[in-house]
Amino acid sequence: METPSNALEVTILSCEELRIGGNFLKKKVYVIVKTDPFNCHTTYINEQGGGYPSWNEKIVINMPMHAKFMTLEVRCCKTNNSSSDDRIVGLANVPVSDFIGGYTPENYLQFLSYRLSNAEGERNGIINISIRVKVSISSSATMAFHNETIHKRINVPGYACSTTPRFGVPMGRSNYDTVVTGVPVWSYQKA
Repeated sequence: METPSNALEVTILSCEELRIGGNFLKKKVYVIVKTDPFNCHTTYINEQGGGYPSWNEKIVINMPMHAKFMTLEVRCCKTNNSSSDDRIVGLANVPVSDFIGGYTPENYLQFLSYRLSNAEGERNGIINISIRVKVSISSSATMAFHNETIHKRINVPGYACSTTPRFGVPMGRSNYDTVVTGVPVWSYQKA
């Protein structure tokens, strides 16, 4: 049985003020876009941008109708060829409600910016993207559309989508098995 989904055209534009240990990045940087554990894509590796990399790379990805957010994960490459050693510079969970539903029609191009958080939960830069919701179609048709529109893909060696579902935001230095969930809190002050 096929899951109803939307085709998203996500353009990874750039990042700003990416740091590791208080210093601007000088390493190779790439972005992983995930809509669920089975739908993820990587950008090419930006080798010259450092703390202010830019890609302007379009990715067409399947967004299941039940998804609540899309994850943008910014990583820097280590010297060896294994992406398992790559360091997470920052990640942002983009709520689906920011670009689907409400008064936003299909095929409307939106430019969005999100604050990135590092593995310790501290602020670490900003990612700039654009999103266009293409159409509501079945997952096999989405993948056929994706294969026709994306001709060249540079894959990061050793990186593959997880087959184990994980939910929440990974927190902590190297332990990515813990999950943090948030509840919005509003404060009221008397004038």
